[in-house]
Amino acid sequence: MHKLPPLIELRAFEAAARHLSFKKAAAELGVTPTAISHQIGLLEQYCGRALFRRRPRPLSLTDAGARLFPAIRGGLEVFAAAIAAVRQEGDQQPLRVTTTNAFASRWLVPRLPLWRKLHPDVPLEVIGTDSVLDLQAGDGDVAIRYATRFCTQTPCE
Repeated sequence: MHKLPPLIELRAFEAAARHLSFKKAAAELGVTPTAISHQIGLLEQYCGRALFRRRPRPLSLTDAGARLFPAIRGGLEVFAAAIAAVRQEGDQQPLRVTTTNAFASRWLVPRLPLWRKLHPDVPLEVIGTDSVLDLQAGDGDVAIRYATRFCTQTPCE
């Protein structure tokens, strides 16, 4: 793999090239225009050529900057999309449904294909057990039980 300049320089270049303004790039990245200018200068040293025409105003890209901009922008977009996908995967916890073994096998499980068609992106975990699980302790998200009376206290009085 080729050696790359620091990411901070690439982000500064991408923002400045997109806005064609060091001031707007600085506002977006939460730094000063001088910091953007410094990062661009370091990237220009790394590349061995100017990436912006600074005078006369307005700011514009040189031929080298115009060639570099789409590659840097695309690369940063790929990074952002990959990180967002990884974060989303980590956030997607399965819906955990606990019910009795009999109800799970006779009623719930036969209906799961239809539910999956309606909700293909929602991971589901069916916990078939005749034991009562503690939802507050995180043993499940939804409990389906049959009882002749309902109580909200533990243990029921």
